[in-house]
Amino acid sequence: MERTNQRRHHETVLVSVGDSAAQIDVELAGIIESIWRLGINTRGCCQNESETLTRPSAVQHGYIAFELVDDLQRFLGLFDGTAIAGHRWQNFEWADEVGGPVVEVPPIGWTYRINVRRPGPKRDGIEIGASVRFPVSSIPLMEEALQALVEKQAIPGTAAS
Repeated sequence: MERTNQRRHHETVLVSVGDSAAQIDVELAGIIESIWRLGINTRGCCQNESETLTRPSAVQHGYIAFELVDDLQRFLGLFDGTAIAGHRWQNFEWADEVGGPVVEVPPIGWTYRINVRRPGPKRDGIEIGASVRFPVSSIPLMEEALQALVEKQAIPGTAAS
């Protein structure tokens, strides 16, 4: 794989699966390749968007954007029964002092955004896409779980083949 860093904030590598090909941030290349091999469409990604923001957040997050909400739902379903399954839920913590106000602390775990795209030259109707943001510490676990699914799919006679 040829590495490059063209107009990007992170080093990238070319990922190509079937008709899909793109320069992908190095840390997400294995995840995106697995997602594509499992038939899920993506729209974009970043291995650590916190590094690209003008006001970086304390928690470093990567993200993957999906063409449609159904693609995100299929992606989340891939983690059923894996060690990372519990990471998918938005867990909110509350901090309160006795007698003081209750303050919501930012979400722990994965967060989600819905994107509504209006009709355009290549779209007849409204499309609803979605993205997932996750702590960069989740990346190795995500990659391991997805790679196992891809390998299982490639074994003749398994349920996924």
